[in-house]
Amino acid sequence: AKAAQEDINPFDPSALSKLGLDLNLGAAVFMVEKKHGFAVLPVSDRAAFRKITEGTVETIEGLEVDKHDDDFMCTQKELYVCASSIAELKDFGKKVDGSFAKRVAALPAQYRGDAEIVMDVAGMAKLEDDFLDEEFYSLFDEPGLGVLALRFGNGAFTARGYFQVKPKGVLAGASTVPNTLTKAASAMNPGALFQFRVPPAAWLSTLDPAEDETIPGGLSLQKDILGNLSGEFVGYAPSSDTMWGTFAIGLKDAAPFKTLLNMGCGMAGVLGEAVKVTPGDGVCSAIVDVSKLPLPDPSIAKMFSEPVPVSIEVKEGQMAITLGKVSPVRKGASTSALGKELVEKSWSYSMWGEGISIARGAAIPWDSLSMLPPDALEGFKLGVWMLAQVYEFGMAGAIRDDGLHAIIHLSTYAGDAPETYEAYKAAVGKYLDGADAKADFAAIAEKWPKSLAAHEGGVAGSMMIASVTGMLAAVAVPAFVRYKRSSEAAMAGPEGLDSGAEAIVDPAPTPVH
Repeated sequence: AKAAQEDINPFDPSALSKLGLDLNLGAAVFMVEKKHGFAVLPVSDRAAFRKITEGTVETIEGLEVDKHDDDFMCTQKELYVCASSIAELKDFGKKVDGSFAKRVAALPAQYRGDAEIVMDVAGMAKLEDDFLDEEFYSLFDEPGLGVLALRFGNGAFTARGYFQVKPKGVLAGASTVPNTLTKAASAMNPGALFQFRVPPAAWLSTLDPAEDETIPGGLSLQKDILGNLSGEFVGYAPSSDTMWGTFAIGLKDAAPFKTLLNMGCGMAGVLGEAVKVTPGDGVCSAIVDVSKLPLPDPSIAKMFSEPVPVSIEVKEGQMAITLGKVSPVRKGASTSALGKELVEKSWSYSMWGEGISIARGAAIPWDSLSMLPPDALEGFKLGVWMLAQVYEFGMAGAIRDDGLHAIIHLSTYAGDAPETYEAYKAAVGKYLDGADAKADFAAIAEKWPKSLAAHEGGVAGSMMIASVTGMLAAVAVPAFVRYKRSSEAAMAGPEGLDSGAEAIVDPAPTPVH
């Protein structure tokens, strides 16, 4: 408690040393029963640690202990061990033939980390009757270990979770959903990907045959369409110099979807001159001129500098929708270890992006942004700055026969050498100040070609930056302009001076998002 009141930097080893702590020693907490457990603390200097906790040294039943309070005492064995009683301290370290330690030791290597939390879920359920609710038991059976493993280092953070359970009912079929489309995407060396796999029984079991509908082409909605979905959905953006991506839906029988596509493509002419369509057998290609579409706000068209190609193709096993101008996969492109894991392994859902780069993002409309209140503008810059620090992000979850798996990963440009990272931050700062920083980013890539800052990954970063700046320019700024004009008009009218008296207390209203 005394240490908490002092200005101590927990990431400064010298500051921790003054408290008698050394994080290299590690720490652990073992809970055996509700009020029974042990703690291993990273204490390197008992005297310094006692000073901070205002503890005392006592000899109890022949054992010298540091007594920090009535219910917390510690002694030095191979490690600095703490418990709530002398009996527990004497028992610590005795060999026990328990299954828990063996099961923890048998965990796969990826579920061990710099910090771990491992729980015997079945044991906890025995102590706490309501530890797992009835709804959970209806989906899973045979609960075992619950694991959370954290890893830190080199500007990156990874958290993995694993819950040993046996899926049952609808979820028991989760691992049987094909993973063919996602694995096929790996050949494109994607720079960004999301996918999810759902057992068809999850939606088919909710359908009532009596409510089936006949759709164009004489097809049955339930049997021919919903019943022919394999349960696999994947979207990816290849590592390419052009911004394009594909969304694919897994099919059991492609014929009904081909029929619908051929019919729909032939009728696309009703969309007018905004869309130019080229029909084919199982293929429908189109060029969409966004500026000619009936948009809710014309400024949205500014996000698209030229017409957008769109292609829909139905072929064996899938229906693929491709958006953007297709160009070859960049030579020499490679996918990170995390990307390969999320693409090639069986995950129920995953989303991932690598090589996120502000340098390839959309240009920020500084002229339009200048009319925003200073606080709003600084908030926007902070958001883009934080996004610019992220090099790779991924998250995924899976229902497999051996239980539930999850992962969250974040790596930043801080993983580069200090000199490179400082140059990168300077270039980002220049970019956020409205200056042209392309030459700065190019110079970094030339000087440190193997750095993260030089990585020419997929279009994930460009798409993310473009969406942030584009939405702000297309929605927030016009809304703010309309709000400002309506306020000025109200105050300029005969009754405006009175009704607007309170409004001018805040001369810079917050923009509407």
